[in-house]
Amino acid sequence: GRVELVLQTQGPEPCAEPHTGELLLLVLWPSGQRLSLQHTTTVPWCKVVKQEDENCKAAASGLTPPETLQPEAAADSSDDELPDIFDSAMPVRPSGPKPSTLADVRSAAAKLWNLPLEATVLVALTGMQAGQEIEGDEVTLQECGLSPDDILCVEQRLDGGALPRARQLYELKRNRAQMFFNHPDRPDDAEEFPPITISKDATLAQLKAQIADTLALESKDIHLAKSRDTLTMFKDEDRTLRQVGLGDLETVFVGHGAPCDPNEKILKVLRYSYDNGNHKVSDGFNFPAPGEMSVRSFKEALIKACLHWKFPDEVTWKRLRLRDGQAGKQYAVLRDQRTLRSALMGFADGRQVAVQLMEEEEELGPDDLLLLVRPWRVVEARLHAPTGMG
Repeated sequence: GRVELVLQTQGPEPCAEPHTGELLLLVLWPSGQRLSLQHTTTVPWCKVVKQEDENCKAAASGLTPPETLQPEAAADSSDDELPDIFDSAMPVRPSGPKPSTLADVRSAAAKLWNLPLEATVLVALTGMQAGQEIEGDEVTLQECGLSPDDILCVEQRLDGGALPRARQLYELKRNRAQMFFNHPDRPDDAEEFPPITISKDATLAQLKAQIADTLALESKDIHLAKSRDTLTMFKDEDRTLRQVGLGDLETVFVGHGAPCDPNEKILKVLRYSYDNGNHKVSDGFNFPAPGEMSVRSFKEALIKACLHWKFPDEVTWKRLRLRDGQAGKQYAVLRDQRTLRSALMGFADGRQVAVQLMEEEEELGPDDLLLLVRPWRVVEARLHAPTGMG
């Protein structure tokens, strides 16, 4: 089931330091004890710097205090001379809020709970950095990726370089996912095997390796996808479960064959026919191809894949004509020398391509012209459907 880590504070010590109203909550995890909420405090997100006495500032800087400055007599000034604006001290203005730094937070926590400053560890329990150790000193809280009202766990670093206990707790309770999966030979049964529990920071390659071990298969011979549709295949297996959007309880589809290269797009290939002036397409199959592949090379690669359409065995790539199968493209013909990326606008997974089997072999170059001829029977006053001519 789903386990949630809920932190509820009961009356943390109020922050005595002047602040702008936004606070950061600190929770202490004492050494050798369980995490409890008996020791909590707050630190200001931004500190308000009090305005010092102007006379003290002036004295510290070697300037004459404001009240001792006497205006010069009007008779001593000349009408032709302008006052030197750089000859007087700049007025002292009140200081604004100063963002708290991580060093401020660490120092306040170490002082309050008598911890060694160099061994004081801060781990975020909420927010964008949840489960991560927050490191650095002179950076501000916002630069660390924290937000007001976030919760930080304070603990003393253990000897031996072990992970902070707050990180271990977060990993155990909030950063684990359960993955159901199927056997490639039984795609409809995703409950045949017990789910795998794995970190959300694990890569898809690590998940696939564990699944392959359970199925007694070679990891290189299978691929993972969100569903049975190959368009949902996970091609970049260096990405983590969190990056691809897999949550706490998910089902991944396991299929035969290695995954496609991340640079390849999975095209949807349809069978095209032209009958009495009507364009007809039927469901086809998915086929991976890189955008740099030429239309001619794509035709050559499609020959074997099209055999299930009962094409003659002696069919060569020259008898295949490729058309743009995307809606609104009017099944435009693709030239052999162009690349798929340049010929198919919006080249991406799921892009549709239509394949037409021609009666004669052809090669379509950039200078070839395709004509549509429409027979006109004047006696019958009948205009027939157009027929293509190369």
